[in-house]
Amino acid sequence: MGLKRKKEGKKYEIPVSIGLILIITFLSFLPSLKNDFVNWDDPQYVTENRTLTNPSWENIKTIFGSFYMGHYHPLTLLSYLLEYQFFELNPSAYHTTNLILHIFNSLLIFWVILMIGGGNLTSLVVAILFAIHPLHVESVAWISERKDVLYSLFFLGSMVSYLYYQKTSGLNYYYLSFLLFLFSLLSKSMAVTLPMILFLFDYLLNRKLDKKILLEKIPFLLIALLFGIIAFFAKDSPGTTGQKSSLSFFENILIASEVLVFYFSKLFLPIKLSCLYPLIKESNPPLSYVYLSLILGLLIGGIILSKYNKKITFGILFFFISLLPILPLKIVADRYTYISSIGIFYIAGLGVSWGYHWKVRSSKAIKAFLSIILIWIVGIFSFLTYERFHVWKDSITLWSDVLKNYPHIAIAYIDRGTAFLNRREYDRAISDFDQALNMNPSKEKISSIYNNRGNAYAGKGVYDEAISDFNKAFALNPRYEVAYSNRGNAYYIKGLYKEALSDFNKALEINPGYFEAYFNKVLVLEDMGRFREAIEAYNKFIDYAPPNMLNRLSTHGRE
Repeated sequence: MGLKRKKEGKKYEIPVSIGLILIITFLSFLPSLKNDFVNWDDPQYVTENRTLTNPSWENIKTIFGSFYMGHYHPLTLLSYLLEYQFFELNPSAYHTTNLILHIFNSLLIFWVILMIGGGNLTSLVVAILFAIHPLHVESVAWISERKDVLYSLFFLGSMVSYLYYQKTSGLNYYYLSFLLFLFSLLSKSMAVTLPMILFLFDYLLNRKLDKKILLEKIPFLLIALLFGIIAFFAKDSPGTTGQKSSLSFFENILIASEVLVFYFSKLFLPIKLSCLYPLIKESNPPLSYVYLSLILGLLIGGIILSKYNKKITFGILFFFISLLPILPLKIVADRYTYISSIGIFYIAGLGVSWGYHWKVRSSKAIKAFLSIILIWIVGIFSFLTYERFHVWKDSITLWSDVLKNYPHIAIAYIDRGTAFLNRREYDRAISDFDQALNMNPSKEKISSIYNNRGNAYAGKGVYDEAISDFNKAFALNPRYEVAYSNRGNAYYIKGLYKEALSDFNKALEINPGYFEAYFNKVLVLEDMGRFREAIEAYNKFIDYAPPNMLNRLSTHGRE
């Protein structure tokens, strides 16, 4: 009877584990479904993306044939286009999609760890840590980071298919793995690391590195190289603001070591999380050498351990390889740990499983202790994740959280000020723009701040102050069409129609697709009695207006 119960218990292990993953993940991420769009990339990707309104073949060809915001991720854009056809600009729909993708990713990780012999307990620990870790909130809560959860779905699916190919030698699994890898690359270029991860699976599962293994990886390596080249050109495409690094090779190594230590520490102690962090500084050589020593020690330790336990080496290398594309960057972000964290969680899962199955006299006490620790960690992480989704509720809560932890980031003041401006809280907006100006931001940012502060003054009815700020904006950036259009608004309200019309025409000369200038031009032409020209301008406005045009029809101009 005892043996029969044991078998029946094992029979239900996997369904129970899947149920736990689903319930814990859904409850932890529930607040995301009530969140709004934020003003960090969401306007460009969704709310102001005119491409979404027209699901024509021509539009789809444009999506697949061009770069967007310094990236090439057509499947991500296609997912937004499909959602818009059914839900338009209902943020709950987009948040629901991100949550569903994250849940599927958590289940796929459970599946992967089972397939590499992790056992049910190890697989459950890895999947739950992945599912509820606070670092992963950004990838799910941020609608514009759809590319993260989408590329990971195909990335993990490709891993599953490859493992089935290893077990069965069935070519259909190999082809499916390659196809899913392609889909992953079309969702986000971070997927280029997959071929190295597949080699890592070969190492873990004792496949001898021979001609066959090398040949089967060639298609993966070639397509990864192709998309690596595409990503290189995408980051320098028109409209991007990427900075070229002037650091030496050794300085880049130091930066990479600091980045690794940053992510490693946040995985174990997820506090002071932020959607923006201060840039990693290369101006602290002694500390950089400490970080580099720590990383080298970790890697050397992994190599030594590989003689005794390949699984630990696998976890360390998985973490390191998955981060390779972003290691030289001085920018750190929570989203970059989405896939890489699996390696560290795998080691944690192994530790729990090893302790749980340790055959000693006090094994029952050890099991009870481990269970308490695990429940405590899951509870803490779930709570932190649940609370962090409230940070992403809207633009003001998001940027206020950044400034609470890192009060010297100018862009946070600029974007929070813009959010206050959109809410017509003009004094609070002006206060944030003043704070940003005191931080010596870039010339481009200063012109944007003056333009936004000018809009806030116009909202208060202080039009001379507003015009003064608009003048400062395009003095710094003579081709700043937004400032011209906004100054035109101020002139229009003051009854200076000729000056207003001149500014709107100047804005359209710089940017013929600037829809708000067309709308503002309609108003002034109507008041001047030039109705035929007003109709022509209105037709142009309809041609160029983005999805959220009705929400942005305002005489106070554009942010």
